[in-house]
Amino acid sequence: MTYSLETASKVQLLSNDNLDIFHYPELKIMHYYWKKRTLGDDYRNLFLKGLELAVSHSTSFFLSDICNQGIVGPDDRRWFETVAIPGAIDKGLKRAAVVFDGNTFKMYYLNMLLQTFLKKGVPMKFFKDNDQAVDWLLKE
Repeated sequence: MTYSLETASKVQLLSNDNLDIFHYPELKIMHYYWKKRTLGDDYRNLFLKGLELAVSHSTSFFLSDICNQGIVGPDDRRWFETVAIPGAIDKGLKRAAVVFDGNTFKMYYLNMLLQTFLKKGVPMKFFKDNDQAVDWLLKE
């Protein structure tokens, strides 16, 4: 079955200059759409807010579109690996997908995260568009 976020029911949970967070209740997907490079406390606080929202909105799958995010620095990457990923798993994360533009520097960052997800037993894959990512997230 092919799914599309364009036709799925969605609720916008957060919107600011850096990020939009959408929840697709029927699909149990939390979708982060990064609008620009976000660093330090801003980056971390947005992820923590998303984890809070995942608790109050039934979420099993995480989709992050990082095409406009820019490069994530090493301190934020380490924080994501040690705080955000375990926090998401504790909240019921079953699978994660990332949509990105193929940027080489982002690929390095993503491969580091992939190793962390796999060590924790959570599948993660990279995609060029949302629909492919959603199909993979929802496959049984």
